[in-house]
Amino acid sequence: MIRTIILLILIPFSLIAQKWTIYNHYNSGLLSDDVRAVFIDNNDIKWFGTSAGLSILDDNVWSSITVNDNLAHNTVTAIASENNAEKVMKFWITTLGGVTELRQESGAITVGPPIIKENSGLLSNNVLSVAAEDTTLYWFGTDIGCSSFDGTNWAAYTTDNFLNTNWVTAIAAPPNDWTYIATKGGGVTRIKQQCIDAVTSASPLTTTWHQIASDTVNIVYIDKQGARWFGTNNGISKHIGDNSRSNWTTYTTDDGLSDNFVMSICQDSSYAMWFGTRNGLSHFDGESWKRYTAASGLSSNIINDLAVDKSGNLWIATNNGVTKLEIGHTAIAKSEKGELHNPLELSVYPNPFNMETRIIFSLGNAGHVELSIFNIAGIKIRQLINRRFSAGEHYVSWDGFGANGRMMPSGIYIARLISNNRMFSRKLVLVN
Repeated sequence: MIRTIILLILIPFSLIAQKWTIYNHYNSGLLSDDVRAVFIDNNDIKWFGTSAGLSILDDNVWSSITVNDNLAHNTVTAIASENNAEKVMKFWITTLGGVTELRQESGAITVGPPIIKENSGLLSNNVLSVAAEDTTLYWFGTDIGCSSFDGTNWAAYTTDNFLNTNWVTAIAAPPNDWTYIATKGGGVTRIKQQCIDAVTSASPLTTTWHQIASDTVNIVYIDKQGARWFGTNNGISKHIGDNSRSNWTTYTTDDGLSDNFVMSICQDSSYAMWFGTRNGLSHFDGESWKRYTAASGLSSNIINDLAVDKSGNLWIATNNGVTKLEIGHTAIAKSEKGELHNPLELSVYPNPFNMETRIIFSLGNAGHVELSIFNIAGIKIRQLINRRFSAGEHYVSWDGFGANGRMMPSGIYIARLISNNRMFSRKLVLVN
């Protein structure tokens, strides 16, 4: 058994057998081979948005929802969901004819009436993207601006207030953080707000003032470490930290990307990144790149969307069906030694703590280090380090006090380390 594990770790990713499965309207329940979106919910059910309606795969059983079932339009552009306290799954399906809200409880799906500009605050019926920030705020990107909805009130974001251009291509809205609104030709606008009508901060991310690869941004993805990835028509830009003008990294075909026109991004269970382009699929483990095309097993080189299921399998939505790539066990085995290509390590002891805790970090290479403490709402309460360190192990202590000189209340806090364009976070528990 030990020998088997060692072999799995040492075999290069590209040499390990992978299984490709193609689904189309001939061999499955897909309504159309033109698949615009793929979404996997908390129950590992697969949702596919096509040009002919919504297709659902639940444990090898297919079902579908179309305009005949009250779907706003058969061309589905994006899918998002959230869970409320009653454990009712709520899905938002955006289409080229408005938005449809679905509710799923005990396996039964209820389709709500179409939400269109004529009966709501939606700016346009051509809805191209959607994000559910939490159970109280939803975002809809259209061809003439962005609309948000808190369940009662609507708000609009256009060139009249925050956007540089009105064609909204993608939205990322993590809870208690910036909302990122990507546009065609106008870069990304990030918005910080306390409620739907109280924007506390807004700023654009454009090529003029920042290091984003292009002002046409097709997708925004926030990974498990909190880094932001922007897929553009000129490569991928990664940003970490709070300073919008620093800590940027851009990857193009010169680095190993399949094509510079990037349309989808996701992260797998081994923390490796996957990028769907108009000319194939790319895998990036933090150090090396691997390219896949139709010759490898893809149903098409034009990739519209990506998602990873609970088994670690990658689901690839293309303009010629869906491809499933079984990579879960391979990816996990490769990372058994930990963050193989990440030179950062971060640990905390003791944790939970009362009077003081020691935050220990190890650098593979010398570099500038930012180490800060955030509360659970994502607000920075104190910066502990902001200077250059040599390679090796270092530590700093935190006494539980904030920048205001006051002891923080008991609760959960986050220590976040940024160095060499990488970021690590660890949870701290303060007990007074």
